[in-house]
Amino acid sequence: MPVYVEIVGPMYEGKAAKDDKRQPPTLAEVIDLETGENAVIVCPEVVKSTLNESFPNEGYIGKQFSIEKLAQDNPEKKYFPYRISEIEVSL
Repeated sequence: MPVYVEIVGPMYEGKAAKDDKRQPPTLAEVIDLETGENAVIVCPEVVKSTLNESFPNEGYIGKQFSIEKLAQDNPEKKYFPYRISEIEVSL
């Protein structure tokens, strides 16, 4: 099921858990287009790289998106694919 958001600021690095050896999560401040509420979402690397490639220089800020995590299509991959579509919703 997709989430519908407007990204209102640049993606940024969150804090890692104390004993977690993984990279800190990438976060983005958004407006949930279904509720109108401000929120912070975790941006997996696939979402982060897609947005940065498609919208250089933080061009994703102020745009609205449908972001949907898809089923794993190859069990050998270590990540899930995502469908990201730019949308226009009037609040």
